[in-house]
Amino acid sequence: MAKCYIQSYVISRINFKYIKLISLVYKKYKISISKSTLYSCISKLKITGKKIRKRIMYTSKDKKKIQLANFKKEIVNENLLNIMSINETSIDTHISNDYGWSVKGKRIETI
Repeated sequence: MAKCYIQSYVISRINFKYIKLISLVYKKYKISISKSTLYSCISKLKITGKKIRKRIMYTSKDKKKIQLANFKKEIVNENLLNIMSINETSIDTHISNDYGWSVKGKRIETI
């Protein structure tokens, strides 16, 4: 029963934290397992770790212009006291893991 739970948990999440999964198995089934036992179980279930293939989706200039115009319309209607601006802040929107888990023989693709 715990194997089915582990399998569905790992397959539904490309990246998972093993510590959280171990604690969830303990809470649900009252089974204490180690990290090596968990990964042994995952291996027996034919789930492997692999590199994630990333597909880049480009947007057209027209679509970007429409999105910018819609954003400007929304900002105009906001109260200036509700807007917060932080100077010299960097946000990287392309941060992601390069590796994940899936069934053996199946690729992992993200957009």
